[in-house]
Amino acid sequence: MNFVCFSTLKLLPAFSTLDIFGTLAQIPLQQLRDEFGTRIHLNMFPFSNIARPTTGIQCTSIWGLRTRL
Repeated sequence: MNFVCFSTLKLLPAFSTLDIFGTLAQIPLQQLRDEFGTRIHLNMFPFSNIARPTTGIQCTSIWGLRTRL
């Protein structure tokens, strides 16, 4: 996904937040911030709220909580 793809997101009326940490260099990131203005927040939440299971020996837990197989 490139800068043009990200900038087209501003056309979506209900779109309000985009977290793309580590995807763009500083200058393109600032350009995107300028293009989004104040309506769309960019990189507001450094931690995702999406649960991801652990891997390896502890493959039966999410966020340190045991899950069933």
